[in-house]
Amino acid sequence: MTESGVAQGKGEFEAEVKERTRRSKRSKAPVVSPFFTPASTPTKLAKFSRIDPSPTTDEAEFVTPKSTIGNPQTTGGTVSCIPFPPLGSPTFGLIQERLANNPFRLLIAVTFLIKTRGKDAIPVYFELMNKYPTPEALATASKEDIVPIIHHLGLQNQRAGTYQTYGKIWIENPPVKDKRYPVRGYPNPDSGRDIKRDEILDDADERDAWEIGHMTQGSYSLDSWRIFCRDKLRGVARSWNGEGTESGFQPEWMRVLPEDKELRAFLRWMWLKEGFDWDPLTGEKEVAGPDLMRAAIEGKISWDERSGIRIMDSEVKDAPTVIAAEQQ
Repeated sequence: MTESGVAQGKGEFEAEVKERTRRSKRSKAPVVSPFFTPASTPTKLAKFSRIDPSPTTDEAEFVTPKSTIGNPQTTGGTVSCIPFPPLGSPTFGLIQERLANNPFRLLIAVTFLIKTRGKDAIPVYFELMNKYPTPEALATASKEDIVPIIHHLGLQNQRAGTYQTYGKIWIENPPVKDKRYPVRGYPNPDSGRDIKRDEILDDADERDAWEIGHMTQGSYSLDSWRIFCRDKLRGVARSWNGEGTESGFQPEWMRVLPEDKELRAFLRWMWLKEGFDWDPLTGEKEVAGPDLMRAAIEGKISWDERSGIRIMDSEVKDAPTVIAAEQQ
């Protein structure tokens, strides 16, 4: 496949995704993070509430989103499909956690999750990676061999082109420290507008730009990359949660304000580990109260219908093992 053919496939895939997003786009509250711009009139989520679950309570109401083909960030269910793990759990349940040390595979995985339920996408992702385990193998594979593997996910030709484009770019121009590319409108509406499209920034430049900005413009991919891969790539920590750093270090995940419901749920959990009740709409946080912390430690929290959290008055059954989040 020629480079122009691969690029064309990627463009068709992104155009189709944008068109579906445009048709299903809904109005939403403005998202403002104090890490980037001052919050003026923040819209707070409803605080956690206490409920007494009865035998007739349908748990799926709290943990299972409806399946839709809408904007991956805003439409469909707003409730995480992953049960809230106790704070002592080693992982939350996102596929990104498993792939944090393999950033190329992480980018491929999150691309699989666009417009596709995790339970459908993740097995196919692993099948593709088992057959083409490296960027070189994926980039040089025959598109005709990739398409049958991913056919039932839809948009198979465009998807295959996108995966191969990622492989080709990773070989020729992989993400590296001190080489950042602007993404217009991310993370704020004005981001990147004062940077020329072909301009590459070093780390001394304070303007918003990202090491994978030449590979993807999608906020879900960029958010996932920042949370799980960026600190290690830049050499500021041994892992995504600040391992090997001095006291007071702020991991990159603390500066991310995602719109995806699963990433929001994950960061609420992470902030509770730090002792804070974090608002995913505004980025504001406050010290978590003793009732909330006790419930989080004991695993007695569930999601409510607005992606807030509820304290359960009776012990919640152990959550099943979840290998992937659903990206809608």
